[in-house]
Amino acid sequence: MKILINALKNKRKLIFFDLEGTQFSQEIIAIAAIKVTLDAKFNIKKIDKKGFKQYVKAKDEVGTFVSKLTHITDSQLKKEGITFEKAINLFKSYVGTNPEEYTFICYGNYDLRLFFNTSHKNDNYGENFIKIISKNCLDFSNFSSTYIKDNKGNKCSLIESIVALNETPLTNEHDPLVDTKNLIILFSAFLNKKEEVAREYKKVLLNYGKYQKPIINILKKLSAGQNVSPQDFDQYINDTFI
Repeated sequence: MKILINALKNKRKLIFFDLEGTQFSQEIIAIAAIKVTLDAKFNIKKIDKKGFKQYVKAKDEVGTFVSKLTHITDSQLKKEGITFEKAINLFKSYVGTNPEEYTFICYGNYDLRLFFNTSHKNDNYGENFIKIISKNCLDFSNFSSTYIKDNKGNKCSLIESIVALNETPLTNEHDPLVDTKNLIILFSAFLNKKEEVAREYKKVLLNYGKYQKPIINILKKLSAGQNVSPQDFDQYINDTFI
């Protein structure tokens, strides 16, 4: 998919990542990431099966809603969590000495907000590294929402987008490593399921509410597999004024 390759800025080294955060203070409580390498034709060549995952101690409580959603609790973070400073240093080690050579891929802008907010609450620790991530980051929800939307024209969730392309998402949603793997599934579907993407894109075009009626009539006819002639176009325009 050429437009996706352009969005990657022709980079073949990718890091998919997902974060979880506290309910109120918006601090990171979990970081997960997986390295992916593409071949010369921009197909997936290698996936780091182990990946990266760390629980992070926050200064504020996790919050009841987030605990129910992610199954991450304050007591768990006390046992398994590490400081943000240690977590960001471990993440830097996972990324390597040249983070600029990667495109970092997330789903939605929440993750970058969590990174910057948590850094700010920790005396701006890791800020320069986070700026590199932000500069080289692709929000895949923005990319995919051009081609996949719900019936009301809204962005789909990660899971909804995967299902729309006839893929099966992994269960245990909101575990950051599982969400990261699901993001790779969606990314792979965009590379390999062009017919499914085109089908969903047709739906988006047909549901777009800003076309004028002659254009809508043409799109409906084309979507139904029918031919449209210049005479049809003229007729649609004439019908508008009757």
